This record gives sequence, C-alpha cells and structure tokens, in this order.
Amino acid sequence: MRCLKLILISALIAGGVDAQSRAFRESIPLFGGTATVITYAPTRADAAPLIEQALAEMKGVETRMTESGLFDHPLPFVTSPDPEMARLINRALGWARTTGGAFDPTRVAADHTSRAAGSAPADWRDLDFDLMTQELTARSDSIRLDSRVIGPAFALDAATAALDPSSPVLLSHSLGLYRAMAPPPGQAGWRVNISDPTESGDLDASVVLADAAYAVWSLADTGSAPPRNPEGPLQACVIAAELVDAGLLSRALAILGPERAETLLASQPGVQARMVFSAAVPQVLTVRWPGAGP
Repeated sequence: MRCLKLILISALIAGGVDAQSRAFRESIPLFGGTATVITYAPTRADAAPLIEQALAEMKGVETRMTESGLFDHPLPFVTSPDPEMARLINRALGWARTTGGAFDPTRVAADHTSRAAGSAPADWRDLDFDLMTQELTARSDSIRLDSRVIGPAFALDAATAALDPSSPVLLSHSLGLYRAMAPPPGQAGWRVNISDPTESGDLDASVVLADAAYAVWSLADTGSAPPRNPEGPLQACVIAAELVDAGLLSRALAILGPERAETLLASQPGVQARMVFSAAVPQVLTVRWPGAGP
C-alpha cells in the first residue's frame, strides 16, 4: 500500500541487529491481495519452518472460509456454521452493532439492490446469529458475507496464535494490515512509517510495534470517501491487541467522523487511534496514540 513503508533494518535501541541474524521474507496471494511473512534467522533454512507454518495457517483460513460456503455466496435462510466460522461471524456482527453499522461485514449481490422496491438496501441487519442455537439466519437472498472485509485480518491473527510468541515475526497483508510478534534481534519493535495523506507534508509519522496489531484505512488507497462521511477522514490508523479489531475499527472510524469516533474509542480502552480528517486545514485526532499524550 502507498500509505505504509516498512523499515526492517534501522535499529531502535543501541546495539543494532544481531550480526548472526538477517531478515527473510516470503509472500503468497491471500483474499485477493498479498500476505507476507518476515522473520529474522541465521539462515534461510532456519527461517523456513516458521515461514512455512505461518503461510500455511493463513492459507488454511482462506480455504476454510471458502469451503464453508458462508462467504461471497448466497446464504441459506438458516445454517449452522462450524465453531470457528460461528465465532468469526458472531464477532463481526457484534462489531457491526457496536459501531451502528459503520463497520459492515456484508455486501449486496450485484444483481440485487434492496429487500423490495422502495425499501432500504440489505445490510448486516439482515443477518442474525443465535448464540443459543448457533444458527445463522439470513433474511435477504441478496446479502453476502464479504470474506475480504474480515478474512485477511482473521488469517493473520490465526497464524500469530499458532506460532511461538517469542518468534521475531511480522505478518502483513496488502490491505494495510500488520501483526507484529516479538521484535527483531536487538530492536525494540518493528517500525512502520505512516505516509502523510495531506498535501502539506507536515504529518509524516511512524509507529513501533511489538506484540500488537496495526491497520490503516486511507482515502488515497480506496479512491473515494465513505458515503456516510464524505468529508473524510483522509486516513484512520488503529493499534489493537488483535488484527480483526484493528482492521474493522479503521474502516468504521473513517465513516463515523471525529465526535462519534471519540465516543466509540472511549469504550475501547485497549485501542489506540490516529485519524486525519479532511478540511481546509487538516485536523489530527489521536486517542491514546503512542507519543501523542492521553
């Protein structure tokens, strides 16, 4: 993505990178984009098992979501997802409720525009997941669960959970998603540069990640402002413990606007955010952002 540049080599604390280790990376296609694993090891042979495990975990998530038949296809009126998909769908719909639909894990089929003539377009409210029966009900034949909205972040989180937490690994996806594990040898974390979304050139920033997830939504990358908030923001960056949360919140904050965004983030104490809103003079709103005060 244009809005992110990863600095792999520059040391963040005295001593630099362990001379016995160097960076190795490998990428695969995933959910219509590219997923990458980066780790440090003495040799590629040492790095290979960890990289292969991470890539296999991510690809496995994509395969399971595809084989479930619950994503990107018409949904049965009632279905019972397997436990993994049930947890993911329930989590996504929970965030849709929390954000008032600013985050929506669904899309409408191209040949459908509404429930009926003159009615509102189908959306997340046409899906209901019953925790007691573990059944998913679809009240519209036009609604689809969108795998690209939640799949990449879920895949990176799943790979993180499967790896040794002490591994110096950074997982990323081209949709602007990063999941950092332990830092590279001799470093405090993985540094991600955040490019300035404005014309002024005054807002360049970076963030250091260790055992954390980072996601960014950028107007420059999507090409159009959210329809519910056409004034902005230009960019929404979120740090959270898990990438699913960071990814969906970066999308939601782009739609909510500054006042509603602050209200939402006040109820999420573990989340850090930085938003740049479009205006004659761009305004930067930070909530618990590193180095920006409370």
